[in-house]
Amino acid sequence: MRTLIVSQGLERTRTLAAISIHAPNRIIILRNTNDTSPQITKEVAKHVDMLKKTITKKTRGFNPYPFVFDIVEEKMDFFDIVGAYSHISSIIKREREEGNEVFCDISAGNKPIALAMFLACQMHKVPVTYCKAARYLTSKKTRGEHDEIALSAKEPLFFPQLPLCIEPIAIDILNALTIKRFDSISDLVRELGMFPGKAEILSISRKIDKLVELGYVKTKRIGKRKTIEITEQGRQVSRLII
Repeated sequence: MRTLIVSQGLERTRTLAAISIHAPNRIIILRNTNDTSPQITKEVAKHVDMLKKTITKKTRGFNPYPFVFDIVEEKMDFFDIVGAYSHISSIIKREREEGNEVFCDISAGNKPIALAMFLACQMHKVPVTYCKAARYLTSKKTRGEHDEIALSAKEPLFFPQLPLCIEPIAIDILNALTIKRFDSISDLVRELGMFPGKAEILSISRKIDKLVELGYVKTKRIGKRKTIEITEQGRQVSRLII
């Protein structure tokens, strides 16, 4: 089975173009839990409903998308890149565990969710497309009966698989630091379930230095002790699912 991941947007033409390209059996539509206004939520819901109807309806007994038999929605915060990346990664893993071939199109949606989708797909080696709009309508008055911002789609862009990788980091340390600040490396070592011997302290100290270098952790020397505290950036990264 083939699965296509797309995101909500104020248009349908380019999403329909992506569906025609990939011929998916299942379509997963990403929905935003943090729209900028209630009006946007209302407009998006209307377009998603219209998209579903276009995919499933028959015209004179003909269904233009006979291969689609499942349309589901997944909700996430489009402005939380780490959370969206992790959620999309979990979707990809789930679909593949079910034996499905996964594709993604980033034509619709805002820039943060497109970035999260692109990165997740690159990391999991999922093919990504972007269907270019042939013509944009810039105002509601111009849109008229069409009621969407793009009337037609041009040829798609097929993005190459880039040689990207996520550097391994000490997520266990970040998770411990999200709960509390530690006043010494020995205390942190104990929290991680290890005996605070010289080798253990040295190993954790090196990992902390790397987290400090990345901006995820900050330390402060107070006498012979060193306090260890997570940064806001570190809190965000601690939620990362590889």
